[in-house]
Amino acid sequence: MSVISTIKQLRSDLFSAIMQATQGESSDLATDDQVNRFLDLLEKSLEYDDQFVLTPLLEDWSQSQTTSNIATQTAVIPRLIDQMVLAIVDTIKIKLPPQAATDLIVALQPAFNYAFVHSCDLEIKTHLNFVTNQLKVMTQSMDRMERSKSDFIAVAAHELRTPLTLIEGYIVMLDEKIHNMYPNFTNHDYISGIRNGAHRMRATIDDMIDV
Repeated sequence: MSVISTIKQLRSDLFSAIMQATQGESSDLATDDQVNRFLDLLEKSLEYDDQFVLTPLLEDWSQSQTTSNIATQTAVIPRLIDQMVLAIVDTIKIKLPPQAATDLIVALQPAFNYAFVHSCDLEIKTHLNFVTNQLKVMTQSMDRMERSKSDFIAVAAHELRTPLTLIEGYIVMLDEKIHNMYPNFTNHDYISGIRNGAHRMRATIDDMIDV
């Protein structure tokens, strides 16, 4: 009996074993339809001697992962492949004589190896894209904060310096007015106090904007 006929004969047993092995974990991928699709492609890989027929399925599984799953779980698909392969191998060993089991496992090995390696590659790319997108979001957030800071500085420079400039101007005008009205008035402590306070306020505003 050929390995293709053998795996077709074991199809029901393999399906049951995979469903039992993958129950609970990765259940969103290990559905009846997906397991049947996986077994169909395994048969095709034997028939055409081409393990690359598994590529569309693996890529569909990779693209079906949600953002929350990517953020909280690792190696989801490789772990699923590992569970499925172990279930298949164990079932073959139980259901077939030693030589027939060995022949079928050896025939399936290239497909098993490809499925695991390619799923690991896809997992790495998926997580790399996730991290890249997260960094992009953080960069955009930092850019918005930078713009907000610049806007604040511009508003502070205008809203604080403008009235302060008026105060300083009126101090000069007041000083001249007093000097003109009272030429003999020499006590300018009040004016000096206001002027010194305005200077300190300007220095404080300039330091704040520099920081």
